[in-house]
Amino acid sequence: DDLRYGYRLTLDREWALPLDLMVLDAEGQVVSRIMFTSLELTASSADDPAPSATVTRAAATSKKQPTQASRWRFSTLPPGFRLLSHRHYAASRQEHFIFSDGLATISAYVEPLAEGDSPFDGRARLGSIHAVGRPLARHQLTVVGEVPYKTLELIAGALTPAGE
Repeated sequence: DDLRYGYRLTLDREWALPLDLMVLDAEGQVVSRIMFTSLELTASSADDPAPSATVTRAAATSKKQPTQASRWRFSTLPPGFRLLSHRHYAASRQEHFIFSDGLATISAYVEPLAEGDSPFDGRARLGSIHAVGRPLARHQLTVVGEVPYKTLELIAGALTPAGE
């Protein structure tokens, strides 16, 4: 549909390893592409000829403050998306919302605009990652994700102060 990207994978026949990943828009046009041009596989032992790979993930320690009730609400979300996480940072008065449909993830950031700040009002793109920004009630809203602009704009348009 036009709210999500499609994905086309090319897998190695023998090992089913991904060799090529294309992100496609609703018209089937390539938005971004990742290809492996070189891949070296090693067997872990003579008894286990399956290729081995080591993936190391660094565990981040966080000193984030606990989540509090939001001063913002989203009146509607694009079909299939739901709120996964919300964080309120009291010291900076910033809020971070994470939405997902199970494949794509979208982040929405709300932060106060200081006197003299120039708000980001519009669109930006880096590969298949899009961002939409707009000022709202003396705050900056920035919505970012690997989805079409339409999806981000639906989320941005649904944000209102909780008291309204």
